[in-house]
Formats: sequence, C-alpha cells, structure tokens
Amino acid sequence: MKIKGIIFHLWFIILAGFISVGTLSFGQCGNLDFTASIRKGCVPLVVKFKASGFQPGTRFQWNLQGSNLTGNDTITWVYTKPGTYKIQMIATPSSGPPCPAVVKDTFISLLPTPTPNMILSQGLNVCNGSNPVLFGDSTTNIVSRQWVMEGHTFSSKLVSYVFSSSGAKPVTLTVANKFGCTGSVTQTIMVNDSIPVDICADINVNNKTNVVASFTPFTGSIPPARKVASYNWTFPGGTPGSATTSTASVVKVTYVDNVNSYDVKLVVNMTDGCSYTILRKKFISPFLNPSITTICPRVSFLVSGDLSDSGRHNYSFFFTGASTFMTNAKDPDPKEGILTYTDPGSYPAKISYKYKGLGCPITINYPRFATILGPKANFVSKDNQLCKPTDTVHLQNLSDTTNASNVTYTWYVLDSGGGPPPGPPPYAKLIKKIRDQHQPRYFFYSGQSRSKFA
Repeated sequence: MKIKGIIFHLWFIILAGFISVGTLSFGQCGNLDFTASIRKGCVPLVVKFKASGFQPGTRFQWNLQGSNLTGNDTITWVYTKPGTYKIQMIATPSSGPPCPAVVKDTFISLLPTPTPNMILSQGLNVCNGSNPVLFGDSTTNIVSRQWVMEGHTFSSKLVSYVFSSSGAKPVTLTVANKFGCTGSVTQTIMVNDSIPVDICADINVNNKTNVVASFTPFTGSIPPARKVASYNWTFPGGTPGSATTSTASVVKVTYVDNVNSYDVKLVVNMTDGCSYTILRKKFISPFLNPSITTICPRVSFLVSGDLSDSGRHNYSFFFTGASTFMTNAKDPDPKEGILTYTDPGSYPAKISYKYKGLGCPITINYPRFATILGPKANFVSKDNQLCKPTDTVHLQNLSDTTNASNVTYTWYVLDSGGGPPPGPPPYAKLIKKIRDQHQPRYFFYSGQSRSKFA
C-alpha cells in the first residue's frame, strides 16, 4: 500500500506540471493574430500590420514574403510590385519558447499601377510660346487619361495647346487601367516668348564684280533673364561663307558680282537652348534695274527696285545729279520711277528699303551708279577783241567728253544775233563751219565787226 501511494503521488506531480506548462503556453500564444490596414490596392501601397492577443514583452518577427523584419507588434511596409503576398508572424514571449507562426497565404493583393509616359514635342523648354505645343501619351494598357494644362482638361492621346502666357507651366497627365489604378506625372514646361530676328545691311555696289556688304543682326526685345549665346551667319556665294559672333557686331562680306542673287541666313542661339532663325531669300541681288548704266544725256529710262520680292517696301531713292526722277503719284509705296540726267559725268545713287516685320533698314550705295556720256561742249578764247580784221582768233576747247571715244568737234562761226542751230529763230548767219579740229584758229578775212563762235 505504501508503494502504490508513492507512485500515485508522483503521477499527480507530473500531471500537475503538465497542466501548469500547458496553461502557460496557451495563455501566451493561443490568441495570437494580426490584421492589415488594407489588403488589396494599387502599387505603390502602404500597408500597416498590427498583431493582437499577445502578452507584454513579446517580441515579433515578420516575414513579408521576401522581407524579414524584427521589431514591434505594429509595422508599416510599402509594396511597389504587383502580385499576391503571404504574411507570416512569429511571436516570442518574454519567457518561454517562440509561439507557433501565424501564417496567412495570399493575404495581400497588389494591382499594377500604370506609369504615364508623357511625350513633349519641344521638350521642357518651349521657345515660341505663341505657337502650339504638341503633347502625346504613349502609355499602354490603360482605359482613360486626363491632361491638365492651365486649368484646362483634355482626354485625347494627342493634345495641341497654346499657352496663354510665358513662364513656368505645370502639365499633368493622369492615366487609369482596368483595375481602377491611376498614375500621374507632372512636368513643368518653361514657356518663352519668341524673339523676332532681322538682318540690317549697308551694301556698297562698287561695280558688277565687287559688292561689299556689312551685315548687323537685329532682334526684338530680349527679357533680362535670357541671354544670347551666339549669332551664326551663312553667306552662300560670299567671302567669308559663314561667320559666328558672340555679340551683335558687324560682319563684312564680299561678293564677286551683282548679277546673281544670294541668300543670307542668321541664327540667333540663346543660352537656354532656344534658337531663332531668319532666312532672307535673294538678299543680295541686282537691287536696281538697270544696276549700273552708261547712257547719254537727256535720255529717260525706267529704274525699279526688286519687284519680285513682295517683302520689301518703304523704298527711298536718291539719285545725285539727276534732273528728274518721277514715280507714280498714285502708288503709296512706289518701287520704280523714270530717271533722267542732263549733264555728263559719273553720279552716285542710294536706295533704301525695309522688310516687313521688324523693319530693319537696308541701304544700297552705288558710288558710280550712272555714267552720263558727253560731250559737254565748252571753249574759251583770249582773242575776243581784235585790233584788225586779219588778226587770228585762237579758240581753246574745254569740252567734257567723259571718257568718250571717237569724238567729233564741229565749230560754228556766226554773225552777231540769234543763237547756234538749232537755237530759236532768228538763226544767226553762218559765216564758217570748221569740223574735226580740237583747237582751231580762224582768220577774219571778210572784216566783220562782230562775230560769234559756237
């Protein structure tokens, strides 16, 4: 009996120990669980996990399918990739072994979020704010989109938009897929006003084989925040054929003729990457028709500017030495007129005009535009008073032939009164005509008291 009592007592002690250990384990681990602030959504998704049913001092290890975290009962995690995720939590009480893991398969479901792909036709720097800017969306697998520009909304794939003013302009594109997930991107567009560009020129047409042009760039108002990086010139047919300057300085170009026409191109490059270009077709051309003329006095001829270029206007003509230059009085902007010279000689001319736009003046100088052929008859004599009829009269020819060749000289000795033919009547009586003598001498054999020479 005594032995049986001892064995029973031992079994009771062992059983009580098991009951005690089991009660401890069940009390610390039996109610463990965790929840998530959100279980389904679009990436990137912020999820907050929170454990429950644990005793104070419990430590936690979280396995977020690929990421292991050790810490508190509450953690926050950002999911960036679509898919389903299994979550595992292991709690370890302050005393005793770790509790069995709490595992939840496919607990988090992440949906793909579309990434907008905005296409900018002019990049982030728009150089001419008055022109339309083309925006495009190349995002795939979406069901809708929305553009927002200056408070205006659009839904088409391509949008052509003119900004209302210059400055920094945010443009937002938001797209959505079939899961209802949306993605947005915002780009700030710097919109600049266009800078008008023109070409000023002072051109000397020395002859048909030598034209020297001095070109100067001209721009409209440039905001203080914008700076010119360079002026790039192109002169086909000229010497030099191109030039680059950092300032608005004069560039001198020589052309070998004034018969053909040549273009001039100017590109103004800004430090912000913008460029502004002007191309003047046939800028160097036979500016006047005829360009250089050799004519006789009192012969009228038509002089005109370049009538084929409708961009030129506000013509001004200056013909030194011309007796008349008549334009059409009914034409408010004449480009041609009738020109007449009276006296022999070489005469310069100058014309100026402007192109429509900024109106930078173009000046054309002809140092020797017109050569008026002579001769201009003139003579003197020191023998204008004679003592007797048989004295000799010496005539000195001072006529201006203006480089003319094969000049014929005809002298008329007349009685007094009237004028030389074809002067007005009554004609003077011709006493003698002398031909082809440059410095004649004439003897008065007939004894007239008063005579005239022509």
